[in-house]
Amino acid sequence: MDKNTIKSEQLISIYKRIKHSIVNNALLRLDIEKENYFLVKRLKLIGLCFSSFTTLRYKWYTC
Repeated sequence: MDKNTIKSEQLISIYKRIKHSIVNNALLRLDIEKENYFLVKRLKLIGLCFSSFTTLRYKWYTC
């Protein structure tokens, strides 16, 4: 095996790890969005709404 073969095998393993972590992140994000949806529905019941939100920063306003 020459150096190029070793490098390509390393690249493939790195690619697989990255792909795996992207899939895991996407699944985690879906779970978080689902939880946020139910959280928002519950908060509307008590009169709080989201004006806008990014991943972990929430701005509140009353409905």
